[in-house]
Amino acid sequence: MSSPVAAILSSQSVSIESKCVIEALQSTFPNLSIGRDGSNLQADLSSAIISVDGVMVALLSLPARLPDGWQVAARRAEGHWPQASKVCEQHQAHVLVSLMDSSVDRLRAAQIVTAVATAFITSHSTCSAVVWDSVVVSSSEKFAEYGRSAFADYPNFPISLWVSFHPFQEVDIVGLVTMGLANFAGREIELDGPRTQLRIILDRAKGLVVYLMKLGVAIHDGDTIGVSEGERITIRHTQSERFRGLLVFAGTLIFT
Repeated sequence: MSSPVAAILSSQSVSIESKCVIEALQSTFPNLSIGRDGSNLQADLSSAIISVDGVMVALLSLPARLPDGWQVAARRAEGHWPQASKVCEQHQAHVLVSLMDSSVDRLRAAQIVTAVATAFITSHSTCSAVVWDSVVVSSSEKFAEYGRSAFADYPNFPISLWVSFHPFQEVDIVGLVTMGLANFAGREIELDGPRTQLRIILDRAKGLVVYLMKLGVAIHDGDTIGVSEGERITIRHTQSERFRGLLVFAGTLIFT
């Protein structure tokens, strides 16, 4: 599975000041070992390579708009950030943050990329939004705030920067589907249940996301989850009934 990529949108072309990024990293994440690649002396301010705990992270500034495709994710983000599409539409340049080693564990890779993106945002003032893996859109303010918890202990890492949750309603049921989890676990989550139980459904989905991120794909087809003897959700590995072609961990909340 490929490593995550954070695309930081900017209102104008931006030079990468690696010294400022490193200082922000050291200030925000004092327990990390951080350094600049010795071969990169910042002669070219359009790129930089920074070492974070021995993992090389590349930053690349591009004086152009992000290629089309981000618009769908921006529209989805309007549920929690109404200005998402408008703000993203105004960007004129972007900076890509990614790892140079695809063998790093996916969660660890997400944490490192998030940390560097957070440091870049806090040290460069023209950032407006972040498009995570072409799937999840966040404001730069939210990303910087939540990104400070990139290395928080399980289960408190900032999943909302990497996975978005989208409620739906159909006659007498409600539910939600995730976007972004497939990049960690190979599938999204699609849960539904009684109309009065959306909050419980959201809580269970978030718990399942965190569990899958931490432990990998450990939920098998037919497994049952729940937090009490009277609550159960049987998980099926299937395609979404609502979003054609989307592979999901599907389940219905049932009380007995």
